[in-house]
Amino acid sequence: IDVIEGDLSQYILLVDDYDFYEHIPTWGTDADRDAFYDTVLCCYERLIADWDPEEHLVGGIPQPPDVVALASASTVIWYCDDSQTTISDMFDSYGPSYNPLGGYVRSGGNLVLCGESVLTQITGEPYPITVTAADTTSGAVFVRDCLRIGYADYSGNGANPSAPWDYGFCMLGAVPTPDGEALGFEPVYVDTGDCSVQPGKWWVYCDPPTPNYLRCGIRVEKLESFEGRSLEIYATDSYLNPNYEGETSVVLYLSGDNHGNVCYMGFPLYYLKTFQVKACFDELLALFGETLVGDPTGIEG
Repeated sequence: IDVIEGDLSQYILLVDDYDFYEHIPTWGTDADRDAFYDTVLCCYERLIADWDPEEHLVGGIPQPPDVVALASASTVIWYCDDSQTTISDMFDSYGPSYNPLGGYVRSGGNLVLCGESVLTQITGEPYPITVTAADTTSGAVFVRDCLRIGYADYSGNGANPSAPWDYGFCMLGAVPTPDGEALGFEPVYVDTGDCSVQPGKWWVYCDPPTPNYLRCGIRVEKLESFEGRSLEIYATDSYLNPNYEGETSVVLYLSGDNHGNVCYMGFPLYYLKTFQVKACFDELLALFGETLVGDPTGIEG
């Protein structure tokens, strides 16, 4: 048995597990995402350590953060795309009874996990995903016992202007539930920009030439807490798809102190308005015991 002792206090670890479409500048380059998270995580007492799997290759294969990297992190913020992610390696490489990300949370580490269709990558199961008390696979146990999620579905890729209710690209924003409001959270919305002047980060909202993406929101998961063990703190403000209107898109588990807290967000943060995501994270990370030492001004977009 290899045992690694870590103090979980040296840095906030940011895991950039996203590279889908980054070769097309309008979708956001790696540098664009780096700048976004630099702003969102500005001015915290702990330094920010970056882990990009593309910069940690073994036999030419990108690697997720190892146990040593996790062991020194007070909080891990991990964001994934829907096709190139390495998070599934955490649940494929260690056998059915263990994964290091779950071990990190059980040891007292805080986790924020977000992106596109992440739960299907963790569990290896297609949507809709239902997790039960009887599940024993590594991914399902992590979703149940660490994320405290019992059910998830995914809005998907459909974008049919002739039948708006079939839209998969449907999230215009997320609004706090009563539990979210009580914790101080405020709405977050897609950065559409000014369509008549300059489209924002989610440029496909502004009637691009390709009709497949005609004026649509982003993809999103709808979530249910497992047996009420987590707080459902944000609900989807849907665009054109009533099936996802008002459905939970963010769950939060608070342990009662600064250790072992977990937040799962069922959508990619980058495409939202930067200043709103910054405000959201400042509330969230305060609950996780992270301390701001200053705050930037004039954040827009």
